Amino acid sequence: MIKNLENRRRKFSHILVFSLTLSIFGGRWGSYIGIPDTPIFLCDFLFFTSSLFFLPKVKIKGADFAIWLILIPYLTFELLQNTHLPYLVRIRDLVPYIYLLFVPLLREPMGILGNRLIFQYLRVGTLGHALWAAPASLGILQPLDLGGIFMVPIFSNRWDHTGFALAVGLIVWYQHKVIGLKGNIFVLIFILLAAILQGSRAGLLATLFSILALSVTFLLPEKNSRSLGSRDFRFVPILALLILIVVLFFPYFSRFIPENSALSRIGVIQLSEKAIASGQGTARARNYAQKSLMEWVKNQNKEFIGVGPGVEMIAESGAVSNLSGSLDVRSPHSWLYGCLARFGILGLFIWSLILYLARLSEHDSVNPFKFPNCLVVSLLITSAFGVMIEAPFGSLPLAFLLAIPRNK
Repeated sequence: MIKNLENRRRKFSHILVFSLTLSIFGGRWGSYIGIPDTPIFLCDFLFFTSSLFFLPKVKIKGADFAIWLILIPYLTFELLQNTHLPYLVRIRDLVPYIYLLFVPLLREPMGILGNRLIFQYLRVGTLGHALWAAPASLGILQPLDLGGIFMVPIFSNRWDHTGFALAVGLIVWYQHKVIGLKGNIFVLIFILLAAILQGSRAGLLATLFSILALSVTFLLPEKNSRSLGSRDFRFVPILALLILIVVLFFPYFSRFIPENSALSRIGVIQLSEKAIASGQGTARARNYAQKSLMEWVKNQNKEFIGVGPGVEMIAESGAVSNLSGSLDVRSPHSWLYGCLARFGILGLFIWSLILYLARLSEHDSVNPFKFPNCLVVSLLITSAFGVMIEAPFGSLPLAFLLAIPRNK
């Protein structure tokens, strides 16, 4: 009986981490695999049902108890706002908080599997993402609209998510001796090249942060032998040779880098005047949209609690005219501005507090370069300039990253 229970717990732990792997592998299109014309999606279904399996015997204490003590009343308060608006739309807007509610339930399955297995799942997800994102960036692989359970065309890029997935890939494909995982320099190089080709400047920042975190791990290793990350001097001559090759042949290879890549958009590659104007125009338009949104919130005296879930704040504030113009747009392309507008100063404070409490429960420090904090920071970087946390393909990975044990 006990053995059967343990087998079931391990089985549901694997299902849970598979939902994370699928989310990272597919990004937006992977997260929207589900039953047509319903709000039932495969990643969410696997995540919620498997998490709830651990609910009956979960032991909530300390910081995890504080998470529920804060979130449950707050979510109740938000659900009572704007009751004249559709219930499902309000639920959708509360996704960033709903996933955080499950962090305490994720700790046990994460502990059952351990970091070695979790890393192996993440390696599959991040390398799989790079394998389709790189040719998609070059225009070799086109989106396929298969319909049916695939509600979003497969291989369609959401660049912010791609940048995050590849930033995670750089961390997990590095060598981690303490959990018995060797690094793979060729995979690291491939993921780095894919990160250069992708089209999100925020994603490129997340990639650079991952490189910085690995550099800190390499140059300043902790005395604690249980810390993840390892010095491996075999990587140094290979990386030095790679840098030399890039410097010597970059002028030749740069002509093959697409104009919509992040490297092009930050000015490393010489662009046409039209492309430069387009990139600057996009950044300016988003700034105008965010400014007009916050002015609209201020005029309604909603700075503290926000306009609440369900409100079409991008359309009603007029910010939509500075974005795509489509009424489907519901985010100002920044979680900071989006959270402040929808949930106010109170909502942003509570969300930030939950992130802190989630890592506090693992007795972790606030050092952003340590694992798994560095993965969380990469996600926050892309969320600051794009649409991530507002959607399941951002909130689901965040919940997992907050629940991963630091040294197991």
